[in-house]
Amino acid sequence: MHPDELKKAVEEILQRDKRFCEDAYFFMNEAVLFSAEYFSKPEFGNGRHLSGPELLDGIREFTLSEFGTMSFSVLRRWGVQTTLDIGHIIFNLIDARILSASPEDKLGDFNEVYDFHSAFVKPFEPENENPAPLKKIDLI
Repeated sequence: MHPDELKKAVEEILQRDKRFCEDAYFFMNEAVLFSAEYFSKPEFGNGRHLSGPELLDGIREFTLSEFGTMSFSVLRRWGVQTTLDIGHIIFNLIDARILSASPEDKLGDFNEVYDFHSAFVKPFEPENENPAPLKKIDLI
């Protein structure tokens, strides 16, 4: 899809649904393409389909690779706080004919698939929650 077509479609989506930042739509579109490659889906045809949970796994991986420790903050800034929010963005892109869906796909496939804190914050927290106390040193 040409970038101008995507931009126009996102502008139309934002006129109907102002919950999410424009950047969230562009990012999720890229994340879908990443996810298809991540799961080794063919470039075209029925075998390219990703389930909601597969797509969410790919989006999580893409988000972490793009934003690292800032992933949680960036998503929240865009208004994206749950996997269902991602589902709403994906289905808005489907309604705008940017993405496609199979007849069995439904918004509920995106509901509570993973917790954002666990997905985007925990990977960067120190594993040892009780670190050894710092030793006092005398400065001369």
